[in-house]
Amino acid sequence: GIPLSVGDRIMLSTRSIHRSKNIWRHPAGPDAFVPERFLEHDKNYPPQALMTFGGGLRRCYGSNLAQFHVKLFIVRTMQTL
Repeated sequence: GIPLSVGDRIMLSTRSIHRSKNIWRHPAGPDAFVPERFLEHDKNYPPQALMTFGGGLRRCYGSNLAQFHVKLFIVRTMQTL
C-alpha cells in the first residue's frame, strides 16, 4: 500500500472504476452497451461502482437538475401516450 498522512487528499479515478473488468464482469466487457446489467435482479456489483455524477466535494453540481429533467421527460412522454 501507499502510506498516507493526516490531511493527505485522495482522488479516485472514476473512469478506471467505470471500466474495471473486475467490477463489470460481462463477457462483452465493461465498455459494451448492456443495459440489463443495471436491472434489480442482476445487481452483482457494489453500489460504489457506478458514480455517474462523481462524489464528494467534486460531485457534479448539475446532478439534481439532470435527474429532474430525466424524470420530467419520462412523465411528459407517458402523458402523450
